[in-house]
Amino acid sequence: MAFPDNLDALDTNQEWVDGTTIVEASYLNNIQTAIDAVQVKLGVDESAVTTSHDYLIANKGAQADGTTSLTPTIASANTWQDLDLSAYVGAKSCLVFLEVKDSAGYILYFKPKGFGSTPPNTTHSANSNAAGLGVFDTLANQYVYTAMFTSSAGVIQIACSATGSTLTIKIIGFIG
Repeated sequence: MAFPDNLDALDTNQEWVDGTTIVEASYLNNIQTAIDAVQVKLGVDESAVTTSHDYLIANKGAQADGTTSLTPTIASANTWQDLDLSAYVGAKSCLVFLEVKDSAGYILYFKPKGFGSTPPNTTHSANSNAAGLGVFDTLANQYVYTAMFTSSAGVIQIACSATGSTLTIKIIGFIG
């Protein structure tokens, strides 16, 4: 059942039998249809229907449990590669908070997918092409923390100064 685009005028949209008498069954059926549509739109408590208001309100801000670990391997040094977080945060744009560890200690880069295309600069300089939030010159086994928006598909991009480096990335939480 689709939610109406306009408000129902339940007292004026009834079928008239003789110009003056409302058919009672039709009136009650229209009210039932309207209530059903409202319930579908609002959802039941703890609704799993992702388009219901109950679900959207309950999941507007979500805290991950901090145990979700991803271990992407860098395919090519200094090249952006996608990290799909949609299985954890949904296929949507949201703000994610990440804990990152690189066991070897390289320069790590993070950015929202779709923003900036300049390849990361591996120099240890304030003039880095990717300077700003999401650039870390790490030591071995050092934890770093970053926050950024995912794309509308739930994807961020990562890069590292070394090919084959394996990162450990935990999703601490997300909002959106």
